[in-house]
Amino acid sequence: TDTPNPQGNTYNQGRTGTHEVGHCFGLRHIWGDGGCGIDDYCADTPESDAANYGCPTTHVSCGSTDMVRNYMDYTNDACMNIFTLDQKARMQAVMANSPRRASLASSTVCAGGGGGPTCSTTISAFPYSESFESGQGAWTQSTADDLDWARRTGSTPSSGTGPSAAADGSFYMYVEASSPNYPAKQAILQSPCFDLSGLSFAEISFQYHMLGNSVGTIRLQASTDGSSWSDVWTRSGDQGSSWASVSVDLSAYGGDSELRLRFSGTTSTSWQGDLCIDDIEISAGNAAPPVADFSASATTVTEGQSVSFTDLSTNNPTSWSWSFPGGSPASGSTQNPSITYNTAGTYNVSLTASNASGSDTETKTAYITVNPAGGGGCSGGISDFPYTEGFENGFGDWTQGSGDDFDWTRRSGGTPSSSTGPGSAAQGSWYVYVESSSPNYPGKVTILNSPCFDLSAAGNATFSFRYHLYGALSMGGLELQARQAGSSTWSEVWSRAGNRGNSWLSADVDLSAYAGGSLELRFVGTTGDTWQGDMAIDDISLSTGAGGGCADVTLTLNLDNYPEETDWEITDAGGNVVASGGPYGNQPDGSTVVQTACLSTGCYDFTIYDSYGDGLCCGYGVGSYILRDAGGATLASGASFGFSETTNFCINVGARQASGAVPSGKTASG
Repeated sequence: TDTPNPQGNTYNQGRTGTHEVGHCFGLRHIWGDGGCGIDDYCADTPESDAANYGCPTTHVSCGSTDMVRNYMDYTNDACMNIFTLDQKARMQAVMANSPRRASLASSTVCAGGGGGPTCSTTISAFPYSESFESGQGAWTQSTADDLDWARRTGSTPSSGTGPSAAADGSFYMYVEASSPNYPAKQAILQSPCFDLSGLSFAEISFQYHMLGNSVGTIRLQASTDGSSWSDVWTRSGDQGSSWASVSVDLSAYGGDSELRLRFSGTTSTSWQGDLCIDDIEISAGNAAPPVADFSASATTVTEGQSVSFTDLSTNNPTSWSWSFPGGSPASGSTQNPSITYNTAGTYNVSLTASNASGSDTETKTAYITVNPAGGGGCSGGISDFPYTEGFENGFGDWTQGSGDDFDWTRRSGGTPSSSTGPGSAAQGSWYVYVESSSPNYPGKVTILNSPCFDLSAAGNATFSFRYHLYGALSMGGLELQARQAGSSTWSEVWSRAGNRGNSWLSADVDLSAYAGGSLELRFVGTTGDTWQGDMAIDDISLSTGAGGGCADVTLTLNLDNYPEETDWEITDAGGNVVASGGPYGNQPDGSTVVQTACLSTGCYDFTIYDSYGDGLCCGYGVGSYILRDAGGATLASGASFGFSETTNFCINVGARQASGAVPSGKTASG
């Protein structure tokens, strides 16, 4: 409507146009332009005695409820949202049979008229960046969607969704998922035009944030005419509490003079689904030929083991041609292949990396050494002990498994997801871990293989390592498996599953049964049903000295009505936390939790805490705890203990049982 119209913005959403198009294609007003008994010739629109105005919640006339949201009533634009099936059929019949309307289907009025919309702003200088610090920049809101993207600083209004701050600077753009913006509502943010004339490559990078219990989808789409759009990147569902970075190759649009991009955000079924973007950068230019280079996860392996190769080529290659003499397969065209070597020997590896400007070949001579695995031997394996690996300089001699679902990741600092994974390495700066974020759950498996250990001169062996399992109780678990070198059968020698607390824990596994032969190990990580399930290992050692090993202790917690108040820890004689658990806020009131820890010979303190100071019994529920050794003997137990209670006990692994709790070491506070 024009500004003088007294109705103002009542009819500014295009529904009036829809109403008039309905008349054009044969529809009458829904009240039939008369009172009760006057029909609009559509059986599925109830009779009405007159037009409706505004947006009434309900209006009854002619013995039935009026269809006030029909496009052929007189209600406000924001109220209209429906044509019925009979109205649709009537319009189709008019289009097919009315001489004047039928001709519209073959009209050429718009042919050759310029096609899609023209570019109001064109970017031709690169790199281009936009972080929305001074508004939306040259980005515009679409009018063909359900809602707009909003510019925001700080956190979004809703709890449990959205970021706490921008990824870059102070401002970002986001889709507010709160009602009435769900379910399945779309918001589109459109870029200016980008002139890539004479340029051979382009790339867009940006950061996105998708946190909540019902997160929809962000799509990055591209168009060269402003009318037809293609997905070039998409992401759906909860991606954790941190901003994530992504780069998308746009080289397929090199040479185009009017490339348009848009972010399309679609909400899911809940208000906890805010969608956010920030820190956009587009780079473009003419590519130089690649400089080929690559690395391998291991350069010495045993027959039957796999090697993962990583492309390190520069200058944006777009295709790869690998040659693997002695490998299976013997060639490949993926960027980062995994190859199995089944025959002992020394082999070259070659990579040719190419792009539109040329190619380059890198050959590494005698790069892969494959040792024989037959007869249970371990030629060229590890024979100097103690052996240690802390992953400070890569994966060392450990290799990614083949035939599993994804790879282990080497990491420094915390893992990307909140409330799971360690904050730092157990020793040094690096560790390896299982990243459980989508698409790596549920029930996905990843394998990390050890080198071959030559234990032919050893009388016993102990494998020690640190592990970290922190997240949801349903987070999945780790297994350590062993086999005699050359065997096809793996045996589980250690396992842990579920949340073990936010601490690095220690494990000592007795492998003396494999002494005198050759040993291979592997860690098998299996994710649970949640992204909060990162699992990490670090500080590995294999020693052939006397003694060693560990024995399980089992804690049974019968929680009271406030499980979020309860947590516990086991510390060794030096005060180091070797096992911990809780708080248990994600457990039902009064439920039972069972957790285990593997302890080596020595004396320990078990401490249980209640943050409110009323223990587990009996003001708010009847709870208790009991800690038992591998033989079932009680090491610590209790129920009413105030803020905390500590019990000292000792473990004798050689005897496979505890020496018993030390009553004098039991103290309570509160």
